[in-house]
Amino acid sequence: MSKGPATGGEGVSFLASIPPIQSAIKIGGDGSMRIQLDVPKSEAASAVPMLALTGCVLRVSIEVEADHCKTIGNNEVGGDALPKRQKWQSEG
Repeated sequence: MSKGPATGGEGVSFLASIPPIQSAIKIGGDGSMRIQLDVPKSEAASAVPMLALTGCVLRVSIEVEADHCKTIGNNEVGGDALPKRQKWQSEG
């Protein structure tokens, strides 16, 4: 694999989260996906090199920071099981 000039060959690493909004992960008609990340101000300088990677093919690997993992309802996010989808309830 060639080393990119934008990253000095070391890659780009920073902490981020997937925002808790419905549009954070979008699936296109062709099956492709677009994923949005929230990067905290404290990690912004580490994420800046991504600006030079527009149009590049990236290999993405996600590692969960165990101490920073939130829960949804009574279900833990991460681990072996996906959180169960909560049933929609009408207001009527």
